[in-house]
Amino acid sequence: MILMLVTVNKHLVTWQQLVDYACTPEEVQQHFQSCGAVNRVTIRTDKYNRPTGYAYVEFLEIEAVQKALHINESELRGRQLKVCL
Repeated sequence: MILMLVTVNKHLVTWQQLVDYACTPEEVQQHFQSCGAVNRVTIRTDKYNRPTGYAYVEFLEIEAVQKALHINESELRGRQLKVCL
């Protein structure tokens, strides 16, 4: 399972968990593009700059965040995402 965070400003970010370690910000953005305009994707890394399996997605509109929450447990690179605020 991948956890991802998606946000819009303070309220427009969601948290994604269990993202594939090889996943790029562009792939995450493409996955969430159907929800609305994505402003930024940040994939968290550890102190050695290795991906941790967590990502933040920042949207431009609050409606996009609501849509992103509805695709919780969708798959990206064969891994199930956990989407939450």
